[in-house]
Amino acid sequence: MRDESLPIAGRYVYGDFCTGELRTAALAAGEATDDRSLNLRVPAISSFGEDSAGRVYAVSLGGPVLRLRAGIGPVEALVEPVGAFSTPVYVTSEPDDAERLYVVEQGGTIKLVDGVGLPSTFLDISGKVGTDGTERGLLSVAFAPDYATSGLLYVYYTDPNGDIRIEE
Repeated sequence: MRDESLPIAGRYVYGDFCTGELRTAALAAGEATDDRSLNLRVPAISSFGEDSAGRVYAVSLGGPVLRLRAGIGPVEALVEPVGAFSTPVYVTSEPDDAERLYVVEQGGTIKLVDGVGLPSTFLDISGKVGTDGTERGLLSVAFAPDYATSGLLYVYYTDPNGDIRIEE
C-alpha cells in the first residue's frame, strides 16, 4: 500500500544540497515536466527514503530525519521530525513492516525507530567502517524480500582502506 495522500505521489522528489530546497517533477517519456518547489527546506540533504507503506523521508547530514506528509490547503507538503541522528545518510523499513524504520548513520551504525521513544542501535559495524567525513562510511542497507523469515540484510560501506564492501 502506497501513501497516496501526498501530492507528490507518482512524482519524482529531489532536493538541492546547497540550498536545501525540495522540489518535485512529473516524469514521462524520458523527460521531466511540471517541475515545482514544495516550499520546504532540508539543510544538507543527503538522501530520500521510502518505507514499505510508501511514506517518503528526507535525510539531512546535519542530523534530522523528516517524514514528508500532506499539507493543508495551499500547502502541498509538510515535514514531520522522526528524530535526530549522527550524520544520517539513508532511511528504509523492512519489506513487510513499515512501523520499524531504520536510519543508516555514516559512522557505522543503523538505528531502529520503533514506535515511540528514543531510537535504539540495531547494528553497529563502526569497527569495520572507514570514514573520512566526506563520501565514505556506512552508506546503505537493504533487506531481503523475505527478511521476516530469513533475517537477511545487506550493508554497503567503505572499509578503513577505502575499499567498497557489500556484506550479508
